[in-house]
Amino acid sequence: MARKPTLTEHTNADSHAAFKAAAAVLGQGVDPKTERRHAVLVDGVALGERQSEMRKPGTSFYEQTFSEANAVAHLAVNLGLDCEGVVDVLRRPIPQPDTELTVAGSTVAFVEQTMVMDQAAHRLTLDVEALNATLVHSKDTALRTAFDAGMLSVRLNDIPIEYYATGLPTDVLATEIRSFVLSLSEDTRAMKIGKARFPLLGGMRAFGSYRLPGKTYNPVSPLVDHGRANVLRDALVDQIRKKRAKAAGYPPASRPLWLLLDVDRHFGWRDDTNVARAVILQEGPVEFDRVIVQQTYAAALIVDFPRS
Repeated sequence: MARKPTLTEHTNADSHAAFKAAAAVLGQGVDPKTERRHAVLVDGVALGERQSEMRKPGTSFYEQTFSEANAVAHLAVNLGLDCEGVVDVLRRPIPQPDTELTVAGSTVAFVEQTMVMDQAAHRLTLDVEALNATLVHSKDTALRTAFDAGMLSVRLNDIPIEYYATGLPTDVLATEIRSFVLSLSEDTRAMKIGKARFPLLGGMRAFGSYRLPGKTYNPVSPLVDHGRANVLRDALVDQIRKKRAKAAGYPPASRPLWLLLDVDRHFGWRDDTNVARAVILQEGPVEFDRVIVQQTYAAALIVDFPRS
C-alpha cells in the first residue's frame, strides 16, 4: 500500500501570498504565472486551494503523483491551455499514463511525466535534508539554545567531486556546524567559514550567517546548480527508454499520448534545448505522439511524432 503523503500546513495560494508579500518588502517580484497555475484543477480541486502533498515530513520533495500532476499543471500554463478553458489534471491509476489533461471538460492528451536528473546530485540533496534533520532534532542543549536564539544559515558553495560517489560526510558536517554556530556570540551577516578551523566547511567554500533574534529551522541551505552538465544526455536517454517500455502496456484508448520530460533545476542556468532535441531525434520515441521538455530557464521544447 502506498504511503499516505504528508500535507503542508498552508495551501499553495496562502504560501504564495506570504512569499509575495515578503518579496515586495525586498523590492522583488514573483513568477507572474504562479497564480495562473494555482487556478489549474488537480482532480477537480484548484491547485491553489490544495495543500501540497509531500513524500515525508521535513522533505522538500513532492509525493510522486502530486509531483506529476503539478508538472502537468505547469505545462498547461506554459502552453497557454488555461486561456482556452478550465484545465483539470486528472491522476490516473496503473496501467494508464500518469495523468489525463483536460480543457473545458475535453481530453487534450494523456501525459506520462518524469524528471531528468543527475542521480548522484539528487542524493547529495537528500544528504542535506538528512543533515538538517540531524541538526534540528539534536538533543544537544547548547545547540538547541543557539537555534532558538537566532537563525543560522550555512550555504555550501562547492561540492568536491568525490562526494558525488560517496555522499556527504553528514556526521562530520554536523559537528563542524555545531562548533561554528557556538563560536558566534553576536549578529553575524554572511561570512566565509575559515578552512583552518572548519576544514570540511572551508573546503566547500561555505558561507554562514547568524541573525539575532530569530529561530533556526533548516540551517543548511538547499544545494543549487550542482547537477553535472556531462550527465544530462545520458539521463535523457535513460528516461526516454524507460518510458518507451512503459508505454507499450498502456490501453489503446490513452491517446493522444504525450511524454513530459522535466529537466531538474539543479542542472543550472543553461538552455539545454539543443541537447534535448538531438537526444529525442536520436531515440525516436514513436510510442508517443508528442515529447515535451520543460526547463527552468528556457522555453518548452516540443517534438511531435505524427501517427501514420
